[in-house]
Formats: sequence, structure tokens, C-alpha cells
Amino acid sequence: MAKSKLPLIEEINTEELDLSIILVEDPKSGGYTSFFKNRPAIISEGENKKEAIQNLLRALDDVIESWLDHHINDLIESWSIKNKNK
Repeated sequence: MAKSKLPLIEEINTEELDLSIILVEDPKSGGYTSFFKNRPAIISEGENKKEAIQNLLRALDDVIESWLDHHINDLIESWSIKNKNK
């Protein structure tokens, strides 16, 4: 019986963005799953490391855009109140 290959797990840190990306290689397909260490619910995949990271950053962009769509009016109101008080 052949031993199964364990997945490769790699962490990439960026000081500029204060993000830690975790890449997990699929030992069967060779593709990668990626997620943020401090935001594990944002997950993506790619056939190689670069694609997995690009897809993860696109997913983060989608999350931010969705959050803004739901909270933009509150933000604008909050900024308006702060500016009136100056």
C-alpha cells in the first residue's frame, strides 16, 4: 500500500498589507487552496500558487465590496456627523 502524500502548507506574510496567506497544496490534484490566517472564512483555490493568491485577493475584494454595499449609508452618515462637529 502506497503512502499518501501529505498536503504542503505554506505561509506567506506581507508587511505592506499586514496579511498572512496560507496556501495548502492538494497532493492529488496539485492545485492550491488559499485563505487568510486571520480571516479563514475567505477561501479560494487555484491551479498554482499565483492563481490561488490572485483568486483569494479577488475574493477579499468581493467581501469588502459587499460589506460596503450594506454599510455605506451608515459610514456616510457617521462622517457627516463628525464633520459637522468640527
